[in-house]
Amino acid sequence: MALIRNLLLYVISLCLVMVGQVPLANADCLSRCLPMCDYNQPYCRDQHDRCSAQCAGKGTHDYGAIAYSPSTGFTRWSNKQDSREEAERLAVEECSASATDCVVEVWFDDTCAAVSAGEKGRPTWALGDTAREAQVNALEKCRGEGGRRCEVKESVCSRGAAD
Repeated sequence: MALIRNLLLYVISLCLVMVGQVPLANADCLSRCLPMCDYNQPYCRDQHDRCSAQCAGKGTHDYGAIAYSPSTGFTRWSNKQDSREEAERLAVEECSASATDCVVEVWFDDTCAAVSAGEKGRPTWALGDTAREAQVNALEKCRGEGGRRCEVKESVCSRGAAD
């Protein structure tokens, strides 16, 4: 059994070294699941078949969501999901582990988002092409709505990039 496991790890490593890793930016379900390797190799063919079955009917979206607790300011997020519902469910589930009043502040698809809040202010959110742009936009929105001492509570990109 150990020999098979080691052989499998060797084949995977060889595939990754020969071709490189799959870029996550703008990836769909299938490309997130598949390693980049030579599909003439048995492991790669088997993995392709498993991924094809797993991703059947799933689109090319990369949804994310940020959940926020108004009472504690606690946040949690999800990204790289195939549906808005799944992204929202995961974010609230993660947030609810530490707070009881978590709500989704923003959901997004193939972009970045940030949630900010000010002193005694309600949270605001904004989108951007990068996490930094979303943060700047969220802070401007917070200040524009009269928030004082605005700060970014969370930022994330649905593509997995935190640029």
